[in-house]
Amino acid sequence: MIGRYGVDDYTGQLGFYFIVCLIISVAFTILRGFLGDWAFWVGQAFQFIAFGFAIYILFRTFSKNIPKRTAENTKFAQRKAQRQKRLQKSKNKKEYLYLSCDHCNQEMRVPRGKGKIAVTCPKCGERKVVES
Repeated sequence: MIGRYGVDDYTGQLGFYFIVCLIISVAFTILRGFLGDWAFWVGQAFQFIAFGFAIYILFRTFSKNIPKRTAENTKFAQRKAQRQKRLQKSKNKKEYLYLSCDHCNQEMRVPRGKGKIAVTCPKCGERKVVES
């Protein structure tokens, strides 16, 4: 593997998708007798998609274009962080109010139910009064 990219988080996520597609493919193939012939073709489609994931995983793992694979993994990590941030915000929606600064668009979090409070932006120092 000297000079090859190897396995990273993005490849691991693709491997998860590969396994899920294989399980769905097997399930539809087994349930063909109950669901009819269309289930066989759905199973074949998921098997084809799983095969595509497997090819792409092997391509990424044995690639010699390390900067490009690193950039792909970085984009994946950024998207994953954004998803986690949105999930955290949705979990805290009852406890906190999320605001953005009018001056610099910095995101701020204030506790709910405190009445009118003065909020100072940590980035630019802009102050504003909000109802929490």
